[in-house]
Amino acid sequence: MSDTILHLIRHGETDYNLQNRIQGRGINAPLNESGIRQAVRVGAWLKREGVDAVVASSMARARQTAAFAMGMDLNEVQADADLDELSYGAMEGIPVDDQIGDLAELYAAWDAGNETLAPIGGESPAQVRDRAMDAMNRILERHKGERVAIVTHGRVLRILIAHLTGMGLTRMHEVHHANGCIYTLRYDGATFHPDLIFHTDHLEEPITS
Repeated sequence: MSDTILHLIRHGETDYNLQNRIQGRGINAPLNESGIRQAVRVGAWLKREGVDAVVASSMARARQTAAFAMGMDLNEVQADADLDELSYGAMEGIPVDDQIGDLAELYAAWDAGNETLAPIGGESPAQVRDRAMDAMNRILERHKGERVAIVTHGRVLRILIAHLTGMGLTRMHEVHHANGCIYTLRYDGATFHPDLIFHTDHLEEPITS
């Protein structure tokens, strides 16, 4: 059987991204104009590569990215809530600059290996890894040997790439995650091969990572 090719994509920009506010799972913001343009560029790249299926998180920004990329109606996008963004609980909606100290402590704990630590009222990286992997396993079962575009979120993307490539969650901060970026993984039925491709958010001057 042919390998399964997975294109893991971060959604396009929202006003929360533009304003540097934490979105998380509790903020269901739509794409802004820049985000729509990014989604269209993602779609142009995907069409050149060839895609058999597209799956997105259940959140508006991910589903809209998939819809604009593939020229689909929003209701046609296959959605999986286990690909939704990590919940940042009480931090959501607040500018990053207003909570730098708290975020620095949280990220330092994650980098030190405390993957079960969650923000107040939110989720831990371990919880998100487990649910996102449930989604990945469903996708792999449903789309064996196909090319699949998976539209998700910044922290989920970092968690999945770090986990699937064997980096470990302590190194998830090393995974770049610009809006509209694309990572490609090859799955041979047993192993995820780190044939990673990183593109800028506007898909200009693609670079390898």
